[in-house]
Amino acid sequence: MASSRNRPATRARVISAAVEVFAERGYAGASIESIAQASGMTIGALYSNFSGKKELFLHALRASVGRQESEVGAAVATGSDSSAEQRLIDDGIRYMRGVERDPAGFRLLLWSLLQAQTDDDVREVVIEVLREQRAVQESILADLAAERGDLVVSPRDGAAALSAMAIGFEVQRMVDPRKVSKAEGVRLLQAYVASLPAD
Repeated sequence: MASSRNRPATRARVISAAVEVFAERGYAGASIESIAQASGMTIGALYSNFSGKKELFLHALRASVGRQESEVGAAVATGSDSSAEQRLIDDGIRYMRGVERDPAGFRLLLWSLLQAQTDDDVREVVIEVLREQRAVQESILADLAAERGDLVVSPRDGAAALSAMAIGFEVQRMVDPRKVSKAEGVRLLQAYVASLPAD
């Protein structure tokens, strides 16, 4: 069993292995045994850190959208001296870097979005992760509205648009990386944020 000092590193290693296994085999095809083997952990050690496959899938999907365990919900949006505009751009850049660093995670996200139509367990986790993602963006957009005055879209609608743009842009970047670059993504994100003046 991992000591409490090593617990975050142990969990991160298992989550990384889970991303790979779920991306390759899907939710139904993955097993606790295969994830334990991929992470170099015993099944007992894995269960001492996670309650089971569904919790592992939740953490793997969070990782696929660039969230670490400590970065869940609107709490990510607070605690910085940066402007809301800069936090929103930084959050988008972190997401793009995460996709670039771990393409298996983005494949897992795409697979999960499709599988959610027919698998209740997958849909439940996908809904939770996407809502968490939008909650972060909505919180930052609410701060942006406080700085600028009411925006031309509500923070909720703006967060939905940002989420759709992020996924759609990364699909294009995955398919046509020579023409669709991360630099273009940053420029488009900056332009979107700048287009949200007060009414």
